[in-house]
Amino acid sequence: MMNLLKQTLDLLGIERISEIIVLAAALASTLFGVVKYFDLQHQLRRWILGKRLKGKSIITTSSFADPVLHSTAKNIERQQQFKELTGIYLHPDRIDALTVLWNKSNGAFYGPI
Repeated sequence: MMNLLKQTLDLLGIERISEIIVLAAALASTLFGVVKYFDLQHQLRRWILGKRLKGKSIITTSSFADPVLHSTAKNIERQQQFKELTGIYLHPDRIDALTVLWNKSNGAFYGPI
């Protein structure tokens, strides 16, 4: 590694550079990569959650179905999908509120708290 560093410094015409600066630059770039990785993971989870919650339901309405039972069944299905994705079991109204809170936080927090 030091050989490569020496060759790079010679190529750039720099006499000497502190190893601490090189180490700090390497650490900063690694930290930046880790932060970007977790931000992409967070964005992917939000995208999947949005797709799953807005996805097609397997429950169909017919003229013979009771609208209250149909609504209840859709709510239960939505709760189960949300629990599969996040591990949190919530009422559908709370799911909407939590999703809005997550979106407003700009990645400050996500998941079960």
